[in-house]
Amino acid sequence: MVMSHAAEQLHHEHDHAVDHAAMQSEDIGGESTDLGRTDRPYVSNWLDENSFARGGGDVDTRTSDAFDDGSQVRADTTVSPIASLMQKQPTTTRGPNGYAQWLRDAIALKLVSVDGKASLMAKEQLADLAEGRPVKTYEFHNEVTPAREKLRRQQTGKKLDDTHRVSDWEWTINMQIAPILETLVAVVKARVKANGGAKSTVLHLGQFVRADMWFDPPDGPSGVPIHSTGSAVDLFFVGKTNGAEDVLHLLEDLPPGKIEVFRDTDSALHLDRRAGGYGLGVPAMGDYLPPENAIDPKTGRCPAQKRAETDASDHSRPLVAKGIKNHNGHVFRSTATWQNGAWQWSTWSETSESLVDYIQSAKLREALENFGTPKKT
Repeated sequence: MVMSHAAEQLHHEHDHAVDHAAMQSEDIGGESTDLGRTDRPYVSNWLDENSFARGGGDVDTRTSDAFDDGSQVRADTTVSPIASLMQKQPTTTRGPNGYAQWLRDAIALKLVSVDGKASLMAKEQLADLAEGRPVKTYEFHNEVTPAREKLRRQQTGKKLDDTHRVSDWEWTINMQIAPILETLVAVVKARVKANGGAKSTVLHLGQFVRADMWFDPPDGPSGVPIHSTGSAVDLFFVGKTNGAEDVLHLLEDLPPGKIEVFRDTDSALHLDRRAGGYGLGVPAMGDYLPPENAIDPKTGRCPAQKRAETDASDHSRPLVAKGIKNHNGHVFRSTATWQNGAWQWSTWSETSESLVDYIQSAKLREALENFGTPKKT
């Protein structure tokens, strides 16, 4: 597109305005939301009545190219700050032109929302990455004793050498790359493009960097928590429904790859980058996984065992229950026999059944099964 001198100057001013606005952005309040596209009925699309374009001067009035793939979005008189941001193509995590700064700019433009203590920590972490500092994290939920820290360092060799304790609850991680940020930028771009470049919050950002020294990785003691590598993020639910639509819309906007599903906490959706694709942590509630199969990590029991006992007509036949463990993508099996006046349950054994088979929403289950396969035309 050919621009006059004044239009070129205006384009430059908008690029500068986006960068400057991110440095002075205020916390965005309101309800936690991971909004999708404006053609979805639950999305509250708050278009700016005056438009983002700045008029005046000798400006080329032809349609501006808003996306790097050449597609056109809106016929404004100039390139808007949102369109200018969409044209940027970060290739690194750190620095003024990296993925972290891109997301800071998106926050300043209210395309990405951050609120609540956990999310505001993510906002500070983006600033640390963009400005070249070690990433700071505050972890109040799980105490890490000096003995536990020493054990984890021994188990992982030198893998945690960049993680340092500052105080009882504060840690820093000297992180050069945070792979999950590249994915988040791609999701935001896809949603803004689907919205026609309009001003609308399209993603609610949760925690993405934690030391998690207390955590026992499911891949064994030598593994490191995935949040400590900048490869994972917690994404909060849409509105108040906590339904299958959250994941369905995320699947639509993720770049291609395979997906592995596992049970995670009931407070958020977990997304991580791993070899060949993604890990998706979903809760044992609602449209996701059945709560009656959720194994309590403290007692080792689940409601399905109690139901099997209640439904038993006599004590002559063994009982069978299926269970789901935290941070695991398979289904477990336990059996019980009547001994000494009570049902005695065996230790849980892992089966080959996939957790996807237990997703309660048929539509979501099908989408997860088919994720990564070419769509029929």
